[in-house]
Amino acid sequence: TLPSNSRKVFIGLSGGIDSSVVAAFCANRLRPENVYGISMPFLKEGYTSSESMQLAEDLAKTLGIHFETIPINGIVEATCATTGVQPETPDYANAQAEARMLVLSRLAQKHKGIFTVNANKVETAFGYGTLNGDMRGAIAILGDLVKREVYREGEYLNRIIYGREVIPVRCFERKPTAEIELNQFDPFDYGSLASRGYHDEMVRAFTEFRRNPEWFADLYIAGSLENELRLEKGTLARLFKNGSAFLSDLEEKWQMLHRSYFKRVQSCPI
Repeated sequence: TLPSNSRKVFIGLSGGIDSSVVAAFCANRLRPENVYGISMPFLKEGYTSSESMQLAEDLAKTLGIHFETIPINGIVEATCATTGVQPETPDYANAQAEARMLVLSRLAQKHKGIFTVNANKVETAFGYGTLNGDMRGAIAILGDLVKREVYREGEYLNRIIYGREVIPVRCFERKPTAEIELNQFDPFDYGSLASRGYHDEMVRAFTEFRRNPEWFADLYIAGSLENELRLEKGTLARLFKNGSAFLSDLEEKWQMLHRSYFKRVQSCPI
């Protein structure tokens, strides 16, 4: 269950759809005065964009929640210098996620509140997150929603719950990115308001229907996988130039699902 209406909640606002939906949901359930949106840019060229920061601020103003911008440069650079981590490496990216978790956890403890995990079901299933960074928090509100469902939840919040555009339309349109590496975008075919995504439906098949890679491969060979997953015709041809590419992605995602088990069991409740 959610905390009581007197509990303060801190949310890292990235300007993306996931954190925006979490913020809009919490503002409705816990009242805006109890919700704190924190923008934590990494102010180094090529990382956090000005659009991300502006969208986060616009969302907070529209919702009427508290808002603060806290750059994480000092924490990241100090941590990396102390541990010998070099720029433009996976460890450098993880240091940014960990710095944001540190900021949120300190603020939450200071104000006797909690902070959220904004990861969706696809990210959680594939371990696409930093265990001691963006996978830490008190509750993962979106943890059982694939990306298409997150978009639909955002549209529902705008249209039904608020009756106005509290989540900016640009949040629905942007290509998902964590902005922790140069020119980085999420490596998944997500769904949208208009259509289902291949990796959304892959995760649902793996986790909800207990399908395995052989099931995927058999249906792909038979030419019926798109129909079974209710994908738009031509989706697989758009994503994979041949069968080898399809199988390579299938094997990679299956390994990601199982290799990230240790993250899921240590992360927060969904």
